[in-house]
Formats: sequence, structure tokens, C-alpha cells
Amino acid sequence: MPQVGIREFRTHISAIMRRVRDDGEIFEITRRGKVVARLRPIHPWEKAAADGLAYSDADRIAFEEKLRRIQEERRAAAENQDPEMPEDHRHE
Repeated sequence: MPQVGIREFRTHISAIMRRVRDDGEIFEITRRGKVVARLRPIHPWEKAAADGLAYSDADRIAFEEKLRRIQEERRAAAENQDPEMPEDHRHE
């Protein structure tokens, strides 16, 4: 799980948020070297629960499997890209 300092987080918030949203990455935010927060995507069943809707375990499992496949495909594609390209631009 990547860790990012609060100053770096502020500087690169758009790229970090894109990686959370698109790739499902989880980041630990640090202040003076200590983890103070964790940034992770909100999954559809969490949003549904907050909205008062029911969401089945089967739906959650299917979503997690689809997300895992997408992440694996993106990692494989990233490995085949130009290594000189900054990582935050690889997911656009």
C-alpha cells in the first residue's frame, strides 16, 4: 500500500484521486512519517447502504472480481509502457 506525505498528497491530489477511483488503489496519508489516514475507493454496496438500498453479497463479490481483473489488466498494460513516463500519467 503506497504511503504519501501530506504535502505530496496536496501537490498531487488529482493524480492520486484518479488512481484511487480508476485502479482501486489504497493510499496511506502520513504526517511526519506517521500514518494519519487511509484513502480508498467507495464501493457500490457502501454507497447503496448509505442511500438505504439493499446490496447482495453476490453483487459485491461480482464487483470485486471485476475490479481485480481490471487492475490486473492495467498493471500488465503499464508494464508495457514507456518507463520514462511518470506513473501518474500512465492511467489517463
